Amino acid sequence: KSTVAALLQNLYQPTGGQLLLDGQCLVQYDHHYLHTQVAAVGQEPLLFGRSFRENIAYGLNRTPTMEEITAVAVESGAHDFISGFPQGYDTEVGETGNQLSGGQRQAVALARALIRKPRLLILDDATSA
Repeated sequence: KSTVAALLQNLYQPTGGQLLLDGQCLVQYDHHYLHTQVAAVGQEPLLFGRSFRENIAYGLNRTPTMEEITAVAVESGAHDFISGFPQGYDTEVGETGNQLSGGQRQAVALARALIRKPRLLILDDATSA
């Protein structure tokens, strides 16, 4: 599963055959275009030593509204535990998210993926924790 997820993100090329997206070979797509169309949440999601708000918005080329951030947090299951912190969405998650459980890290990473509104969302054991 992890190999297929990496191939779909064009992280490396298949040794045989080809992957098609909308009928075109995946390698023909610009990497930036794929980044806007495909989002992935892996088994060990990476968070940054920033706030929940910044972790969810990370990688966007615009600043999302608080309403957008809250909506994807609700959808991913992160909103309730984020709201339980005294500083809410402005709470620092700790280096690599070490202040959070594995399931909480996955929910924040899922919110980060959802806010991009990808056409393809890859979940690689994203609910294993």
